[in-house]
Amino acid sequence: MRRTEIILWIAAAILAITVTVVCLRTTPSRPAANETYEAATLTTDEYGVVAFQIDLNAAGQPELMRLPGMTLKIAQNVLAYRDYYGRFTDVREIGNAEGVTEELCDRWVPYLTLGENGAESSR
Repeated sequence: MRRTEIILWIAAAILAITVTVVCLRTTPSRPAANETYEAATLTTDEYGVVAFQIDLNAAGQPELMRLPGMTLKIAQNVLAYRDYYGRFTDVREIGNAEGVTEELCDRWVPYLTLGENGAESSR
């Protein structure tokens, strides 16, 4: 093989690895077989990428854990906030739960909905 062909093969291999890593990092994790996500709905965006919507007023801890950057403690705080104050009336209200920063709130808004009786997210 010529030197040029070797360089092209190496570049193709690096590109394939990069694409694989990016796809794996941005794909939502699948739920375990014994977990149900009744409050989460899979949808596709304009690019055909699978996304999901979580009903903030019906979601339990497993559903909330699907949000990027969510921790167990914050999920518990969101549920405690909902238990104390009642149903959410705006998806941005999740920012009032302890531990939810403005950055996390902005990151989660596209994934959140208020269910059938509430307003959808500002996606």
